[in-house]
Amino acid sequence: MHEHADRPLLVLVASGRQEYREDALASIARRFRVHLIEGAEPTWQRPYLDSYDVVPGFEETTLIPLGQRLAGQRTVAGVVCWDEARILPATVLADTLGLPSAGTEAVRCCRDKYATRKRLAEHGAPQPRFALVSDVDGAREAARRIGYPLVLKPRSAAASLGVVRVEGEQELNEQFTFASGASISGAPQHQDPVLLEEFVGGAEVSVDSLVEDGAATPLFVARKSVGFAPFFEETGHEVSSHDPLLDDPEFTQVIKKIHHALDFGWGWTHVEMKLTERGPVLVEVNARIGGDLIPRLAYLAHGIDAADLVADAVRGIRQPLPQPTPTARRPVVAASRFLYPDQDDVVVESVAFDETALPAGIDRAVVLTEPGAHLRLPPEGLFSGRAALISVTAEDSRSAHEVLDIASDALRLHVSDRKGRSAESPLPNTSSKECAH
Repeated sequence: MHEHADRPLLVLVASGRQEYREDALASIARRFRVHLIEGAEPTWQRPYLDSYDVVPGFEETTLIPLGQRLAGQRTVAGVVCWDEARILPATVLADTLGLPSAGTEAVRCCRDKYATRKRLAEHGAPQPRFALVSDVDGAREAARRIGYPLVLKPRSAAASLGVVRVEGEQELNEQFTFASGASISGAPQHQDPVLLEEFVGGAEVSVDSLVEDGAATPLFVARKSVGFAPFFEETGHEVSSHDPLLDDPEFTQVIKKIHHALDFGWGWTHVEMKLTERGPVLVEVNARIGGDLIPRLAYLAHGIDAADLVADAVRGIRQPLPQPTPTARRPVVAASRFLYPDQDDVVVESVAFDETALPAGIDRAVVLTEPGAHLRLPPEGLFSGRAALISVTAEDSRSAHEVLDIASDALRLHVSDRKGRSAESPLPNTSSKECAH
Protein backbone atom coordinates (compact mmCIF):
# COMPACT_ATOMS: atom_id res chain seq x y z
CA MET A 1 0.00 0.00 0.00
CA HIS A 2 1.17 3.54 -0.71
CA GLU A 3 0.27 6.72 1.15
CA HIS A 4 -0.01 9.72 -1.13
CA ALA A 5 -2.64 11.80 0.63
CA ASP A 6 -2.07 14.75 -1.69
CA ARG A 7 -3.39 12.79 -4.69
CA PRO A 8 -7.10 12.19 -5.39
CA LEU A 9 -8.50 8.71 -4.73
CA LEU A 10 -10.06 6.70 -7.56
CA VAL A 11 -12.03 3.51 -7.06
CA LEU A 12 -11.29 0.90 -9.74
CA VAL A 13 -13.89 -1.85 -10.07
CA ALA A 14 -12.15 -4.98 -11.45
CA SER A 15 -8.67 -4.68 -12.94
CA GLY A 16 -8.94 -7.19 -15.79
CA ARG A 17 -6.23 -9.46 -17.17
CA GLN A 18 -2.67 -8.22 -16.68
CA GLU A 19 -1.58 -8.62 -20.31
CA TYR A 20 -4.38 -6.31 -21.47
CA ARG A 21 -4.96 -3.88 -18.60
CA GLU A 22 -1.71 -3.32 -16.71
CA ASP A 23 -0.91 -0.29 -18.87
CA ALA A 24 -4.23 1.30 -17.89
CA LEU A 25 -3.77 0.62 -14.17
CA ALA A 26 -0.19 1.93 -14.26
CA SER A 27 -1.43 5.06 -16.02
CA ILE A 28 -4.05 6.06 -13.45
CA ALA A 29 -1.70 5.15 -10.58
CA ARG A 30 0.74 7.83 -11.74
CA ARG A 31 -1.65 10.65 -10.81
CA PHE A 32 -4.07 9.05 -8.38
CA ARG A 33 -4.30 6.82 -5.37
CA VAL A 34 -6.15 3.69 -6.49
CA HIS A 35 -8.54 1.64 -4.35
CA LEU A 36 -9.22 -1.63 -6.17
CA ILE A 37 -12.40 -3.65 -5.73
CA GLU A 38 -11.56 -7.14 -6.96
CA GLY A 39 -12.91 -10.66 -6.77
CA ALA A 40 -9.62 -12.20 -5.60
CA GLU A 41 -6.52 -11.14 -3.71
CA PRO A 42 -4.47 -8.80 -5.95
CA THR A 43 -1.07 -10.01 -7.17
CA TRP A 44 0.45 -8.09 -10.06
CA GLN A 45 -1.80 -5.12 -9.21
CA ARG A 46 -0.26 -4.47 -5.77
CA PRO A 47 2.54 -2.04 -6.82
CA TYR A 48 -0.11 0.31 -8.23
CA LEU A 49 -2.57 0.23 -5.33
CA ASP A 50 -3.15 2.42 -2.32
CA SER A 51 -5.72 -0.01 -0.87
CA TYR A 52 -8.15 -2.70 -1.95
CA ASP A 53 -11.22 -4.76 -1.06
CA VAL A 54 -11.89 -8.36 -2.08
CA VAL A 55 -15.57 -9.06 -2.70
CA PRO A 56 -17.38 -12.35 -3.36
CA GLY A 57 -19.29 -10.77 -6.25
CA PHE A 58 -19.80 -7.46 -8.00
CA GLU A 59 -23.53 -7.15 -7.42
CA GLU A 60 -24.91 -3.72 -6.60
CA THR A 61 -25.93 -4.97 -3.14
CA THR A 62 -22.25 -5.68 -2.47
CA LEU A 63 -20.66 -2.64 -4.08
CA ILE A 64 -22.93 0.11 -2.76
CA PRO A 65 -22.41 -0.52 0.99
CA LEU A 66 -18.69 -1.03 0.39
CA GLY A 67 -18.43 2.23 -1.57
CA GLN A 68 -20.46 4.13 1.01
CA ARG A 69 -18.21 2.87 3.80
CA LEU A 70 -15.11 3.91 1.84
CA ALA A 71 -16.57 7.34 1.05
CA GLY A 72 -17.36 7.82 4.73
CA GLN A 73 -13.68 7.36 5.57
CA ARG A 74 -11.97 9.05 2.60
CA THR A 75 -12.82 11.44 -0.21
CA VAL A 76 -13.54 9.47 -3.38
CA ALA A 77 -12.89 11.49 -6.56
CA GLY A 78 -14.31 9.03 -9.08
CA VAL A 79 -15.18 5.44 -10.01
CA VAL A 80 -13.40 3.78 -12.94
CA CYS A 81 -14.28 0.50 -14.66
CA TRP A 82 -13.07 -1.01 -17.94
CA ASP A 83 -14.50 -4.51 -17.37
CA GLU A 84 -17.59 -5.10 -19.53
CA ALA A 85 -19.16 -7.49 -17.02
CA ARG A 86 -18.75 -5.00 -14.14
CA ILE A 87 -19.44 -1.67 -15.82
CA LEU A 88 -23.11 -1.47 -14.81
CA PRO A 89 -22.69 -2.05 -11.04
CA ALA A 90 -19.67 0.30 -11.11
CA THR A 91 -21.85 3.01 -12.66
CA VAL A 92 -24.59 2.42 -10.09
CA LEU A 93 -21.93 2.85 -7.40
CA ALA A 94 -20.75 6.16 -8.91
CA ASP A 95 -24.31 7.45 -9.15
CA THR A 96 -25.04 6.39 -5.56
CA LEU A 97 -21.98 8.33 -4.37
CA GLY A 98 -23.04 11.39 -6.39
CA LEU A 99 -20.01 11.19 -8.68
CA PRO A 100 -19.91 11.95 -12.43
CA SER A 101 -20.64 8.94 -14.63
CA ALA A 102 -22.09 7.90 -17.93
CA GLY A 103 -25.43 7.50 -16.14
CA THR A 104 -26.96 4.24 -14.97
CA GLU A 105 -29.67 4.23 -17.62
CA ALA A 106 -27.19 4.90 -20.42
CA VAL A 107 -24.95 2.04 -19.30
CA ARG A 108 -27.91 -0.26 -18.73
CA CYS A 109 -28.92 0.48 -22.31
CA CYS A 110 -25.41 -0.32 -23.59
CA ARG A 111 -25.37 -3.63 -21.68
CA ASP A 112 -28.72 -4.65 -23.24
CA LYS A 113 -28.25 -4.92 -27.00
CA TYR A 114 -32.00 -4.85 -27.62
CA ALA A 115 -32.42 -1.72 -25.52
CA THR A 116 -29.62 -0.11 -27.55
CA ARG A 117 -31.36 -1.01 -30.80
CA LYS A 118 -34.71 0.38 -29.65
CA ARG A 119 -33.22 3.64 -28.40
CA LEU A 120 -31.23 4.22 -31.59
CA ALA A 121 -34.21 3.35 -33.78
CA GLU A 122 -36.14 6.15 -32.04
CA HIS A 123 -33.38 8.59 -33.02
CA GLY A 124 -32.86 7.36 -36.57
CA ALA A 125 -29.29 6.11 -36.10
CA PRO A 126 -28.11 3.76 -38.87
CA GLN A 127 -28.22 0.11 -37.77
CA PRO A 128 -29.24 -3.34 -39.05
CA ARG A 129 -32.83 -4.52 -39.04
CA PHE A 130 -33.43 -6.56 -35.92
CA ALA A 131 -35.88 -8.63 -33.89
CA LEU A 132 -35.96 -9.93 -30.33
CA VAL A 133 -36.92 -13.61 -29.95
CA SER A 134 -37.45 -16.07 -27.11
CA ASP A 135 -37.32 -19.41 -28.94
CA VAL A 136 -36.34 -20.99 -32.22
CA ASP A 137 -39.89 -20.79 -33.64
CA GLY A 138 -39.91 -17.04 -33.10
CA ALA A 139 -36.43 -16.84 -34.62
CA ARG A 140 -37.58 -18.62 -37.78
CA GLU A 141 -40.54 -16.28 -38.12
CA ALA A 142 -38.36 -13.19 -37.66
CA ALA A 143 -35.79 -14.54 -40.11
CA ARG A 144 -38.43 -14.80 -42.82
CA ARG A 145 -39.18 -11.08 -42.35
CA ILE A 146 -35.58 -9.89 -42.21
CA GLY A 147 -33.98 -12.34 -44.65
CA TYR A 148 -30.72 -14.31 -44.60
CA PRO A 149 -27.83 -14.11 -43.85
CA LEU A 150 -28.44 -13.19 -40.23
CA VAL A 151 -26.49 -12.77 -37.02
CA LEU A 152 -27.69 -14.37 -33.79
CA LYS A 153 -26.38 -12.81 -30.60
CA PRO A 154 -27.18 -12.99 -26.88
CA ARG A 155 -29.00 -9.94 -25.61
CA SER A 156 -26.58 -9.18 -22.77
CA ALA A 157 -23.29 -11.07 -23.23
CA ALA A 158 -19.91 -9.65 -24.24
CA ALA A 159 -16.70 -10.36 -26.21
CA SER A 160 -18.60 -12.02 -29.09
CA LEU A 161 -19.76 -14.84 -26.81
CA GLY A 162 -22.68 -16.62 -28.45
CA VAL A 163 -22.53 -14.51 -31.62
CA VAL A 164 -22.83 -16.50 -34.86
CA ARG A 165 -23.70 -15.91 -38.50
CA VAL A 166 -26.35 -18.16 -40.05
CA GLU A 167 -27.00 -18.55 -43.77
CA GLY A 168 -30.36 -20.32 -43.67
CA GLU A 169 -33.03 -22.00 -41.57
CA GLN A 170 -31.09 -25.20 -40.95
CA GLU A 171 -28.14 -23.27 -39.50
CA LEU A 172 -30.51 -21.12 -37.47
CA ASN A 173 -32.03 -24.27 -35.94
CA GLU A 174 -28.56 -25.65 -35.18
CA GLN A 175 -27.09 -22.46 -33.71
CA PHE A 176 -30.00 -21.01 -31.73
CA THR A 177 -29.10 -22.88 -28.55
CA PHE A 178 -25.50 -21.65 -28.87
CA ALA A 179 -26.70 -18.04 -28.91
CA SER A 180 -29.43 -18.39 -26.29
CA GLY A 181 -27.19 -20.24 -23.83
CA ALA A 182 -24.26 -17.81 -23.83
CA SER A 183 -23.89 -15.55 -20.82
CA ILE A 184 -21.33 -13.75 -18.68
CA SER A 185 -21.13 -13.35 -14.93
CA GLY A 186 -23.42 -10.64 -13.68
CA ALA A 187 -25.35 -10.28 -16.94
CA PRO A 188 -29.12 -9.78 -16.56
CA GLN A 189 -31.36 -12.68 -17.51
CA HIS A 190 -34.14 -12.06 -20.04
CA GLN A 191 -37.27 -13.94 -21.04
CA ASP A 192 -36.40 -13.06 -24.65
CA PRO A 193 -32.65 -13.77 -24.67
CA VAL A 194 -31.66 -13.62 -28.36
CA LEU A 195 -31.35 -10.74 -30.78
CA LEU A 196 -31.69 -11.52 -34.48
CA GLU A 197 -29.99 -9.02 -36.77
CA GLU A 198 -29.59 -8.43 -40.46
CA PHE A 199 -26.03 -9.26 -41.54
CA VAL A 200 -24.45 -6.22 -43.15
CA GLY A 201 -21.30 -6.49 -45.23
CA GLY A 202 -18.24 -4.30 -45.06
CA ALA A 203 -15.15 -3.81 -42.93
CA GLU A 204 -15.61 -3.66 -39.16
CA VAL A 205 -13.99 -0.94 -37.10
CA SER A 206 -14.23 0.36 -33.57
CA VAL A 207 -13.99 3.97 -32.49
CA ASP A 208 -13.06 5.04 -28.96
CA SER A 209 -14.52 8.35 -27.80
CA LEU A 210 -14.08 10.57 -24.78
CA VAL A 211 -17.46 11.79 -23.52
CA GLU A 212 -17.63 14.99 -21.48
CA ASP A 213 -21.05 16.03 -20.21
CA GLY A 214 -22.76 14.39 -23.18
CA ALA A 215 -20.34 15.65 -25.85
CA ALA A 216 -18.51 12.79 -27.57
CA THR A 217 -15.11 13.30 -29.22
CA PRO A 218 -13.88 10.35 -31.34
CA LEU A 219 -10.14 9.96 -30.65
CA PHE A 220 -8.97 6.80 -32.39
CA VAL A 221 -10.18 4.08 -34.73
CA ALA A 222 -9.17 0.41 -34.67
CA ARG A 223 -9.63 -1.71 -37.76
CA LYS A 224 -10.41 -5.33 -36.93
CA SER A 225 -9.36 -8.72 -38.21
CA VAL A 226 -12.05 -11.29 -37.42
CA GLY A 227 -11.85 -15.05 -37.91
CA PHE A 228 -13.12 -18.53 -37.14
CA ALA A 229 -16.29 -18.10 -39.21
CA PRO A 230 -19.20 -18.41 -38.65
CA PHE A 231 -18.17 -17.14 -35.21
CA PHE A 232 -16.65 -13.75 -34.50
CA GLU A 233 -13.29 -14.06 -32.80
CA GLU A 234 -11.28 -10.83 -33.00
CA THR A 235 -7.84 -12.02 -34.10
CA GLY A 236 -6.11 -8.66 -34.31
CA HIS A 237 -6.41 -4.89 -34.59
CA GLU A 238 -4.75 -2.02 -36.41
CA VAL A 239 -4.62 1.66 -35.41
CA SER A 240 -3.23 4.33 -37.73
CA SER A 241 -2.11 7.82 -36.73
CA HIS A 242 -3.66 9.12 -39.97
CA ASP A 243 -6.94 7.17 -40.17
CA PRO A 244 -9.22 9.11 -42.55
CA LEU A 245 -12.36 8.12 -40.64
CA LEU A 246 -11.48 10.62 -37.92
CA ASP A 247 -11.83 13.39 -40.52
CA ASP A 248 -14.98 11.95 -42.13
CA PRO A 249 -17.92 14.20 -41.18
CA GLU A 250 -20.53 11.49 -41.87
CA PHE A 251 -18.73 9.02 -39.61
CA THR A 252 -18.22 11.49 -36.75
CA GLN A 253 -21.82 12.70 -37.04
CA VAL A 254 -23.10 9.13 -36.61
CA ILE A 255 -20.94 8.75 -33.50
CA LYS A 256 -22.34 11.94 -32.01
CA LYS A 257 -25.92 10.90 -32.83
CA ILE A 258 -25.42 7.57 -31.04
CA HIS A 259 -24.23 9.27 -27.85
CA HIS A 260 -27.03 11.80 -27.97
CA ALA A 261 -29.58 8.98 -28.32
CA LEU A 262 -28.14 7.16 -25.31
CA ASP A 263 -27.97 10.35 -23.21
CA PHE A 264 -24.44 9.35 -22.21
CA GLY A 265 -22.93 11.63 -19.56
CA TRP A 266 -19.25 11.43 -18.55
CA GLY A 267 -16.78 8.70 -19.44
CA TRP A 268 -15.66 6.71 -22.45
CA THR A 269 -17.21 4.54 -25.15
CA HIS A 270 -15.97 1.84 -27.48
CA VAL A 271 -18.38 1.82 -30.44
CA GLU A 272 -18.25 -0.96 -33.03
CA MET A 273 -19.30 -0.07 -36.57
CA LYS A 274 -19.56 -1.65 -40.03
CA LEU A 275 -18.49 0.41 -43.04
CA THR A 276 -21.19 -0.50 -45.54
CA GLU A 277 -22.19 0.69 -48.99
CA ARG A 278 -24.93 2.74 -47.34
CA GLY A 279 -22.52 4.33 -44.87
CA PRO A 280 -21.44 3.53 -41.30
CA VAL A 281 -23.80 1.18 -39.45
CA LEU A 282 -23.77 0.53 -35.72
CA VAL A 283 -22.88 -2.93 -34.38
CA GLU A 284 -22.89 -2.17 -30.64
CA VAL A 285 -21.88 0.34 -27.96
CA ASN A 286 -19.66 -0.48 -24.97
CA ALA A 287 -19.37 1.98 -22.08
CA ARG A 288 -15.63 1.50 -21.50
CA ILE A 289 -12.24 1.80 -23.15
CA GLY A 290 -11.49 -0.69 -25.93
CA GLY A 291 -10.46 -4.21 -25.03
CA ASP A 292 -7.54 -6.43 -26.01
CA LEU A 293 -4.50 -4.28 -26.91
CA ILE A 294 -6.46 -1.46 -28.56
CA PRO A 295 -5.53 1.21 -25.96
CA ARG A 296 -1.87 0.20 -26.30
CA LEU A 297 -2.05 0.55 -30.09
CA ALA A 298 -3.69 3.97 -29.74
CA TYR A 299 -0.87 5.11 -27.49
CA LEU A 300 1.75 3.89 -29.98
CA ALA A 301 0.03 5.47 -33.00
CA HIS A 302 -1.44 8.67 -31.52
CA GLY A 303 0.22 9.17 -28.16
CA ILE A 304 -3.26 9.03 -26.58
CA ASP A 305 -3.52 7.57 -23.07
CA ALA A 306 -7.16 6.48 -22.80
CA ALA A 307 -7.04 5.53 -19.12
CA ASP A 308 -5.54 8.89 -18.17
CA LEU A 309 -8.34 10.73 -19.98
CA VAL A 310 -10.99 8.50 -18.41
CA ALA A 311 -9.63 9.29 -14.95
CA ASP A 312 -10.47 12.96 -15.47
CA ALA A 313 -13.83 12.26 -17.14
CA VAL A 314 -15.10 10.23 -14.18
CA ARG A 315 -14.32 13.25 -11.98
CA GLY A 316 -16.33 15.52 -14.28
CA ILE A 317 -13.21 17.45 -15.27
CA ARG A 318 -12.64 18.66 -18.81
CA GLN A 319 -9.06 18.49 -20.01
CA PRO A 320 -7.44 19.79 -23.21
CA LEU A 321 -7.95 17.06 -25.79
CA PRO A 322 -5.00 15.51 -27.61
CA GLN A 323 -4.22 17.58 -30.67
CA PRO A 324 -4.79 16.01 -34.09
CA THR A 325 -1.70 14.34 -35.46
CA PRO A 326 0.26 16.88 -37.54
CA THR A 327 0.24 15.93 -41.21
CA ALA A 328 3.99 16.45 -41.29
CA ARG A 329 4.55 13.75 -38.68
CA ARG A 330 5.74 10.43 -40.00
CA PRO A 331 2.74 8.07 -40.19
CA VAL A 332 2.62 5.35 -37.57
CA VAL A 333 0.62 2.14 -37.81
CA ALA A 334 0.38 0.03 -34.67
CA ALA A 335 -1.04 -3.48 -35.06
CA SER A 336 -1.66 -6.54 -32.95
CA ARG A 337 -2.27 -10.21 -33.65
CA PHE A 338 -3.34 -13.12 -31.47
CA LEU A 339 -1.79 -16.52 -32.12
CA TYR A 340 -3.64 -19.82 -31.83
CA PRO A 341 -2.93 -23.55 -32.15
CA ASP A 342 -3.78 -25.03 -35.54
CA GLN A 343 -6.22 -27.56 -34.07
CA ASP A 344 -8.89 -27.60 -31.43
CA ASP A 345 -8.84 -29.34 -28.06
CA VAL A 346 -5.10 -29.55 -27.39
CA VAL A 347 -2.86 -29.50 -24.32
CA VAL A 348 0.17 -27.20 -24.27
CA GLU A 349 3.46 -29.06 -23.78
CA SER A 350 5.76 -26.06 -24.20
CA VAL A 351 5.42 -22.51 -25.46
CA ALA A 352 7.89 -19.65 -25.91
CA PHE A 353 9.05 -17.07 -28.42
CA ASP A 354 12.43 -17.54 -30.05
CA GLU A 355 13.82 -14.13 -29.17
CA THR A 356 16.50 -14.38 -31.86
CA ALA A 357 13.80 -14.73 -34.53
CA LEU A 358 11.78 -11.66 -33.55
CA PRO A 359 12.11 -8.83 -36.10
CA ALA A 360 12.66 -5.11 -35.66
CA GLY A 361 9.41 -3.24 -35.10
CA ILE A 362 8.20 -5.52 -32.32
CA ASP A 363 6.50 -3.75 -29.44
CA ARG A 364 5.48 -6.82 -27.46
CA ALA A 365 5.56 -10.58 -27.88
CA VAL A 366 3.77 -12.16 -24.92
CA VAL A 367 2.83 -15.76 -24.18
CA LEU A 368 -0.74 -16.06 -22.88
CA THR A 369 -0.76 -19.74 -21.89
CA GLU A 370 1.49 -22.23 -20.08
CA PRO A 371 2.45 -25.92 -20.19
CA GLY A 372 -0.46 -28.08 -19.17
CA ALA A 373 -3.10 -25.60 -20.28
CA HIS A 374 -6.02 -26.87 -22.36
CA LEU A 375 -6.67 -24.74 -25.46
CA ARG A 376 -9.99 -24.76 -27.29
CA LEU A 377 -10.68 -22.87 -30.49
CA PRO A 378 -13.97 -21.07 -31.16
CA PRO A 379 -16.78 -21.52 -30.45
CA GLU A 380 -15.85 -23.37 -27.24
CA GLY A 381 -12.77 -21.23 -26.71
CA LEU A 382 -13.75 -17.75 -27.82
CA PHE A 383 -10.71 -15.52 -27.03
CA SER A 384 -9.54 -18.02 -24.36
CA GLY A 385 -7.90 -20.20 -27.03
CA ARG A 386 -5.19 -17.59 -27.64
CA ALA A 387 -1.67 -18.89 -27.11
CA ALA A 388 0.21 -15.60 -27.51
CA LEU A 389 -0.05 -12.00 -28.64
CA ILE A 390 2.15 -9.69 -30.69
CA SER A 391 2.06 -5.93 -31.15
CA VAL A 392 4.21 -4.02 -33.65
CA THR A 393 4.73 -0.58 -35.15
CA ALA A 394 5.55 0.34 -38.74
CA GLU A 395 5.15 3.16 -41.26
CA ASP A 396 2.17 1.59 -43.06
CA SER A 397 -0.30 -1.27 -42.83
CA ARG A 398 1.50 -3.56 -45.25
CA SER A 399 4.80 -3.23 -43.39
CA ALA A 400 3.07 -3.81 -40.05
CA HIS A 401 1.56 -7.07 -41.25
CA GLU A 402 4.87 -8.21 -42.68
CA VAL A 403 6.41 -7.75 -39.23
CA LEU A 404 3.47 -9.60 -37.67
CA ASP A 405 4.00 -12.52 -40.07
CA ILE A 406 7.69 -12.81 -39.17
CA ALA A 407 6.98 -12.51 -35.46
CA SER A 408 4.25 -15.18 -35.68
CA ASP A 409 6.83 -17.62 -37.03
CA ALA A 410 8.96 -16.99 -33.94
CA LEU A 411 6.43 -18.64 -31.61
CA ARG A 412 7.41 -22.17 -30.63
CA LEU A 413 4.18 -23.85 -29.57
CA HIS A 414 4.23 -27.60 -28.89
CA VAL A 415 0.93 -29.30 -28.12
CA SER A 416 -0.50 -32.78 -27.72
CA ASP A 417 -3.96 -34.01 -28.61
CA ARG A 418 -6.31 -36.00 -26.41
CA LYS A 419 -4.41 -39.19 -27.33
CA GLY A 420 -1.12 -37.68 -26.20
CA ARG A 421 0.36 -37.31 -29.69
CA SER A 422 2.77 -34.37 -29.74
CA ALA A 423 3.59 -31.92 -32.51
CA GLU A 424 4.77 -28.40 -33.10
CA SER A 425 1.62 -26.45 -33.77
CA PRO A 426 1.82 -24.06 -36.74
CA LEU A 427 -0.59 -21.19 -36.59
CA PRO A 428 -3.81 -21.19 -38.62
CA ASN A 429 -4.78 -18.45 -41.02
CA THR A 430 -7.72 -17.13 -39.01
CA SER A 431 -8.07 -13.66 -40.48
CA SER A 432 -11.21 -12.87 -42.48
CA LYS A 433 -12.29 -9.38 -43.45
CA GLU A 434 -15.77 -10.54 -44.51
CA CYS A 435 -16.77 -12.42 -41.38
CA ALA A 436 -17.70 -9.56 -39.06
CA HIS A 437 -20.85 -8.79 -37.10
